[in-house]
Amino acid sequence: MEYIVGVDGGGSKTALAAYTLTGELAAKAVTGGTNYNFGSVGEAAETLASAIASLCPGAGELFVGFGDCSLDEGAENPKAAEFEAIFRSKLAAKLHLVMRSDAFMALYGHTRGGEGVVMISGTGAMGLACDRFGKLYTAGGWGRLTGDEGSGYYIALSGIKAALRAYDRVGEPTELTKILPSFFGCGAMRELIGVFYGEQPPEIAPFAEAVAEAAQRGDKVSQSILRRAAWYLAGYTKQLIGKLLSVNPNYENKSVGIYGSVLLKNGIVRGEYERMLRQSYPELVVAAPAVSPEEAAAMYARDYFFSETSYVG
Repeated sequence: MEYIVGVDGGGSKTALAAYTLTGELAAKAVTGGTNYNFGSVGEAAETLASAIASLCPGAGELFVGFGDCSLDEGAENPKAAEFEAIFRSKLAAKLHLVMRSDAFMALYGHTRGGEGVVMISGTGAMGLACDRFGKLYTAGGWGRLTGDEGSGYYIALSGIKAALRAYDRVGEPTELTKILPSFFGCGAMRELIGVFYGEQPPEIAPFAEAVAEAAQRGDKVSQSILRRAAWYLAGYTKQLIGKLLSVNPNYENKSVGIYGSVLLKNGIVRGEYERMLRQSYPELVVAAPAVSPEEAAAMYARDYFFSETSYVG
């Protein structure tokens, strides 16, 4: 059997979709995170290889499009070659692999290589645009240590800091102070130090959901964090639209594709994001692309390996 496999890599989870060469969906799956920038390269490769082997049992040949959250379209990642070598060694099937950033795959699903903008906010946050000549522009995506403002990680970390400041009575009171210890399995606030700085620090991005729930209940601090996240995401998007207009003043694709749980599931962030964008672009349409990120990655792999005319970047 031969399969085309699309992969949407992520820091918390990775989604996969396998198709026959005739385009029929064979199977879908979700596995663990594959961001090797903040974890073991070998473990990330093993996670992905195991998921694909389970998704496509008995496959003789695989055409894989990997939307890699560890890659950036503007720079090379020295770990990528190591990841690819280990990944290839773990698969028995003949492998054809194309790796691009997860943002690129999302953009491809939205525009199919034409002009356009996509904004992603999940565990991380990054915007990507393609102009009429195929040139790519990025905004955000600096990673959790130096940025990722507007992301789930940013929201979670902001919520944690706000809770600690309130506990120390140097910040505005927030119900996050009561929620935080139990969320990470602690009986007291000071126990969090051992959790956050232990041998296996927890993934903090899921705490963004607790911040969102508190905001829905009326917590002012949580609402402020979400509005600030939307402000960053809108700012990235406006910069990217401006890049396209500078190249083509007649750019008329008045839609922005959005991906990621923060923009798709968080009503406050989504609402503020759209409101801020429409202050500058009243006719702008904000919508999730018709295909999922993993479907977009499979689409790109199919075009890359089997088409002589489709845009492949």
